[in-house]
Amino acid sequence: MSEKIKKIIFCSPEYITEKNYGGLSIYINKITKLLNSNGINTYILVSSDRNKTIKEKKNTIIKLKIHSTFTKYLSYFSKKLFIFYQSYYVNKKLNDLNIIHNFQLVHFSNFENMSFFNQKKIPSLCRLSSLDFLWENKNVNFILKIISNFIERKSLKNVDLVLSPSTFLKKKLKIKYGINSKLIPQIFDEKFNTKLKKKRNTIITFGAISRGKGSDAVISKIHQILNINNRLKYIWVGNVDKRDHKSNNSFLKKLRLNTTFKNRISVKNAMKQNRLLKI
Repeated sequence: MSEKIKKIIFCSPEYITEKNYGGLSIYINKITKLLNSNGINTYILVSSDRNKTIKEKKNTIIKLKIHSTFTKYLSYFSKKLFIFYQSYYVNKKLNDLNIIHNFQLVHFSNFENMSFFNQKKIPSLCRLSSLDFLWENKNVNFILKIISNFIERKSLKNVDLVLSPSTFLKKKLKIKYGINSKLIPQIFDEKFNTKLKKKRNTIITFGAISRGKGSDAVISKIHQILNINNRLKYIWVGNVDKRDHKSNNSFLKKLRLNTTFKNRISVKNAMKQNRLLKI
C-alpha cells in the first residue's frame, strides 16, 4: 500500500465501553490513541448488546448489537455457532461501513475468530491474543478439535498479515498451521519503580477469568502447582468472563474442588496496578 494510511477500523468482540472487557480492549484503546496522535482516524466496530455510535475527536466507536438472549443460548449450546454468527454479522457491517468511509486497513483480533467471514475487500491484519489450540482439552472429542483447528486456521489465513506479540506464538503458529507472522511486541506503559514490602511465595494471575486466559488449565493443574511448595499461594485477580464462568465465587469453588490445599487459593475482583502490588 503506497498511499498514506488515514483511516483504520478495528473489529473486536470487546472494548472498554462494554460491561466485560480485558487486555484486548486495553490494547485497542492504547493503539488507537497512539494512531490518533499521529493524525490517523480510527474506528472501532465492537460486539455489544445495542446499536450505538459514539464519536470522539479522531475515534469513532460503533457498537453492533450481537449479544442478546438468543446469542446467549446459542453460545451455551455451541460456542462455534456463536463465532460463526458473530463473524458473519460483524463482517457484513464492516462491508457496509466501508462503502461510506473507504477504510485503508482493517485490524482484527484472533480472539473469537472475528476474521472468519472476512471478504478481503480491505487490506487486513490480525494481531494474535493467543492461539486456541494451545488451550485444547486433551479429553475433547477428536472431531471437535478438527473443527476448532479449521476455524482458527481459516480465520488467520483470511487476512493479509498476522502480527505476533511473542516469539513463542510466532513459532507455534508456524508449526501448527504453516502461517508466517511478524513479531510486534506488546505495548507497555512507562516503567515505574516500586519496592515490595515482603518476599512472598505467591503466584498471581491477573486478567479476565476466561478459558482463553487458561482458566480451565489452572483448574486442572491447581493441585500440582500448590504441591510444589507447602507455603505457595495462588491468587487470580480479575473478573470472570460470564460466557465461561458464572461468577468469581463459582470459579473459586471449581479451583478448591481440585485440591486439598483449599486455604491457599483466592480469587479477587479486578483492581488497579497500584493496589495489585500491595497484595
